Amino acid sequence: MVLIAVPEPALDGVVEQLSQAKVDYQDKVILHTSTAHGSEALAPLETLGAAVGSVQPLYIFQRPVLTLSGVYFVYEGTRVAAAVARQLVCELGRSFNSSRPITRRTTPSPCPWRPISLPAC
Repeated sequence: MVLIAVPEPALDGVVEQLSQAKVDYQDKVILHTSTAHGSEALAPLETLGAAVGSVQPLYIFQRPVLTLSGVYFVYEGTRVAAAVARQLVCELGRSFNSSRPITRRTTPSPCPWRPISLPAC
């Protein structure tokens, strides 16, 4: 798994560099943490065979933190990438609010996130 955690303006450049690398992206999962973009920002890598998605904490980091206790996350992406994102958050020791993770809708709406029922971590 590759986790891209860069400032918002740098995401497109990182994706461009990765898409030009001589890497076989089949069976690779690439996630990003940008709150301004969904998995569509990774479309060039998906075209090359990667499973793509995003995972974001619902928290504004004003200073470094030592724990993610009390921080909730959202994730979305392809089926495989979303499963990896969920596992990543679970391994960080976080579960989702009321066992209801949030995922991106597949159809446009004013609010792109919607809760779905899944078992807790």
